[in-house]
Amino acid sequence: MKPNLCLGTAQFGMHYGVTNNQNRLNSEQICSILKYATNKSVVFLDTAQSYGNAEELIGLSSLSENFKIISKITFPKRILSLLELKEFLENNIKNTLFNLNVESLEGLLFHNPSDLKTQYGMDILNWILDLKRNGLFKRIGISIYSEEDLIGLPIDKFDIVQLPLSIYDQRFLRNKIIPFLKDKNIAVHVRSIFLQGIILGDNNAFPKFLSKEFKEHHSRFINTLKIQNTNSILAALNFVKNIDNIEAILFGISNFQDLKEILLAWENVDSFDKSKIDLYKFSWNNIDELDPRKWNVFI
Repeated sequence: MKPNLCLGTAQFGMHYGVTNNQNRLNSEQICSILKYATNKSVVFLDTAQSYGNAEELIGLSSLSENFKIISKITFPKRILSLLELKEFLENNIKNTLFNLNVESLEGLLFHNPSDLKTQYGMDILNWILDLKRNGLFKRIGISIYSEEDLIGLPIDKFDIVQLPLSIYDQRFLRNKIIPFLKDKNIAVHVRSIFLQGIILGDNNAFPKFLSKEFKEHHSRFINTLKIQNTNSILAALNFVKNIDNIEAILFGISNFQDLKEILLAWENVDSFDKSKIDLYKFSWNNIDELDPRKWNVFI
């Protein structure tokens, strides 16, 4: 079964993406994007209160009900008590539903796995499970960056795990986490399939703070695609589409044209000839250059 598409909305409410040189999207642009996405069968929206006013702009579009919406919660930096934390998160969840103009969410994810490993982490998880039973969201989950993020957590309580996966970042293929989650009936949603646009750009757009070796690796990838008369959008989508046990593929955009190009590539994703290009050989193993949280070590 082909995975569903999930439109990421970080760019709706803030400037996002290391290769993005465009301004934030305005409400008119967002409305046009969501209308087009609906007509092209984008199933999910991924958002969060930490994405500026993205949730509010989605709600103002009056198109929220056309999508299965997944939002994320984050613990505050300073916590005085369990009661205070519950009040903070409850207000956030209510604001999310109000801003999105929906009565419930498809999914609510913990944005930072480390939150659940704090003093009140398990208390909050059990409280969130109660809210799920009350119908505020259908599923709960967690967004992770590495296999280690799952250590010590009650994995069986989650319905969704969101994780990074791309041609360059194949860690979750090597460690067999995806079939492990599938065996536990946990849906896998993959993100960073374009690595914030790095995979899609040419050498001129390659971030200067990444290594010369990574740039040369990227050059080999782009040149290989050119020889076969194909492109990086098609390759990136085909790569994740053909991995078993993935429910949703999350992608971000900078503008309406990005959306059109990605959805056109998705319609033609099976035209990519895997017999001519082995995408698995383009895995890059320097985690510091794959995890955006670590990019500041180069700056």
